[in-house]
Amino acid sequence: MQRAAILATVLPLLFLGACGPAATHPAAAAVKAPPAAIGPRIASEEEYAAARADYDALGIDTPDRAGRRVALEGYLLAEVNQALEGNHLEEAFEFLRQALTLYDASELGGRINDPLLATACARLEKAFSRRGGHKEVIVALTAEVTLSDAKAATTVRERYEQVSGWLRSGGTAASDDPSTAIDGRENVIDDLEAAAQLWPSAFVVDQLAGLYLDRKNGSGELGLFNRRLRRGADLGELIKSSGRPGIAYELARLYLRISRPDEALAQLSKLKGQPTDDVPLRSLVEKVNDKTAQAEDTVKLAAQFAQQGRADADVALRICRDGARRFPQASEPRICAGRFAASLEPAQLVVALKNFEEAVRLEPGRLEAWELLGRLYQARLMQVVSDENLNLGELDTQLKKVEAFHAQVEKRFPDKHLRPSMADALFEVGRGYYNAGHLKDAQHYLERSIALQPTPQSLELDAQIRLKKGDGKEAAALFDRATNLPELNLDKGNQLWWRAKLRRQMADALEVASDAEGATTVRKAALADWDVLIGYGLTPEALAESGLEKAKLLYQNGEREASLDSFQKAIDAAPDRGSTYADVIAWLVARGELEEALDAYHRALGRNEVTDYLKVYCSLWIVDLARRAGEPADPLATAYLQSTDGGKWYDDLARWATGRESEATLLSHADTPARKAESAFYRGMRAVADGKSDDAKHLWKQVLDTDMMAFFEYDMAAYYLKVGGAPAHPVLKPRPREPRPPAPHRPPDGSI
Repeated sequence: MQRAAILATVLPLLFLGACGPAATHPAAAAVKAPPAAIGPRIASEEEYAAARADYDALGIDTPDRAGRRVALEGYLLAEVNQALEGNHLEEAFEFLRQALTLYDASELGGRINDPLLATACARLEKAFSRRGGHKEVIVALTAEVTLSDAKAATTVRERYEQVSGWLRSGGTAASDDPSTAIDGRENVIDDLEAAAQLWPSAFVVDQLAGLYLDRKNGSGELGLFNRRLRRGADLGELIKSSGRPGIAYELARLYLRISRPDEALAQLSKLKGQPTDDVPLRSLVEKVNDKTAQAEDTVKLAAQFAQQGRADADVALRICRDGARRFPQASEPRICAGRFAASLEPAQLVVALKNFEEAVRLEPGRLEAWELLGRLYQARLMQVVSDENLNLGELDTQLKKVEAFHAQVEKRFPDKHLRPSMADALFEVGRGYYNAGHLKDAQHYLERSIALQPTPQSLELDAQIRLKKGDGKEAAALFDRATNLPELNLDKGNQLWWRAKLRRQMADALEVASDAEGATTVRKAALADWDVLIGYGLTPEALAESGLEKAKLLYQNGEREASLDSFQKAIDAAPDRGSTYADVIAWLVARGELEEALDAYHRALGRNEVTDYLKVYCSLWIVDLARRAGEPADPLATAYLQSTDGGKWYDDLARWATGRESEATLLSHADTPARKAESAFYRGMRAVADGKSDDAKHLWKQVLDTDMMAFFEYDMAAYYLKVGGAPAHPVLKPRPREPRPPAPHRPPDGSI
């Protein structure tokens, strides 16, 4: 399992400062037979990610777009079916979500002939109906309306009316004060808004527009909003207390999402002079609709949908891309589109890249456009090197592109120094080769990076390679050099951060170089640095990292209880940060700390932010430690591994660990250095449990031979070989517990 890298943000978000009438929608094309897929079958997550990134950047009129969509959809719907067969409904819905967004809003004005997608929606609708998952059911039903013929659509609409009617009736709470009553139609609005983000069809737009205007007109229980206004309540306070944006904003967002600023203006004009009017927003929409509009007007409108507390960057991106089509010679809408595309989660890097490249072509003298493009090239490099299955060919392609880019910048702006620099790019390439276990190539690019501009990151990684290969003296020298880089002009806080972070590793290097006294001194100095830093007022992410570093130093210094306390503080600082749990559990498991590792593991299981990927590996570690400690297997860990049955490599490991897959099958799938490292490690742990210590050591040496230094399994295997085996009980003897009052009841992380 690869360690999660903590990456600096390379592209910060820089933003500028009863039913109503039927809604209009982009004209629908005639229903046609589904097109044939273009290109080879997409067979893996990596192939899908690459193909999807290119697809999202295509223009709507690109001739082969429909064929590419079919190829992508084929992969996604196969994943939907497999997830449903394993009863992994959330995973199935995520794949369906991605399939729905393959269609553009301009294609959803009429019926879509896509029987495979219709079948997937019907299956998800049925599965989520059983568990009362109304949001997923509404999404599936609204898509089915568009995917069905006239007769079937009538039946689907009836089911939609049943579900939405249930939501309306179930959402009304009894209250003595009618002004505080809750209208269940707000639940319908919430679910339809989720559908609009994925499938903004004519049906969805009609339904939402009607409900928005219903609220405005004061019909039914939704009229409570207006009645409270008439009683003198403040509009801003009402909107804030309701947790919803204003009606004008909702209507504008609805129509701008489908590229209809004219209809947005028509709806906003109906609110003119009323309490729900939004004059600044209406003025911006009026300006965009005017024949004299400029490119900058679309950018100003887009900025309204990226203000703090609003998650509508997809709408902002749509506005900017519409502006780029309307003003083909202007760079501003392309810069706007690039920024928003990069801000999405997940980021649409190819969309962003193409927009920034076009901005540079249109306005080559604008340094800002070059800087933004440079950040995107760097982000793309970071994405490539962070991939679990690194494509070295793609890495080489991206590097050549970055080199050409920096050569152009240097020629055009000889007195400017772009950040990220070419040295930063070379570091990323070195890190990519390091992640892939190609250490000679990694050091080659790291040395090139250091020659251009030494940085703490490049020196640290070069030192780590030498340390893990046993060259403690050279590693210590590099760590020491990294702590003293005056040419970087870092502020005091950043200097202290890097010094503290590097000193722990320098101490490890000194220990390998047989300087135990020096190692102890450096660790104490690092602890002092962290204590000073924590007083600086760090971000939750930085507090989590500092807690981890302190905990490891304290454990190495023999201060067990203080170390365990620091591990807990690291988790508490950023409880939604999945990598913290993996770091904590890996360290504790390697040192035989079953009870403390279990506590962190159970917290991780309760967090939706912790991925299945992390949970599977942490479960494997917990099960292995319990087995070698002679303790009963944790039932939650066992159940989690038993439930894992997908098509990824970690699913193979889970099936093998729970006896559902043979070792021969596992080994037949171990076809990369990364998989070979992991299969050797976990078979080594099984050998420990079987009392075959020599076999275990032999397998751990195989792990080290893969050079997969970025993996937790590499570090754990190296530690076990160093201490002569895998500890079954705490390495540091626990101090007798003092009686303490019972802690106040706290619901588990992730609970409601």
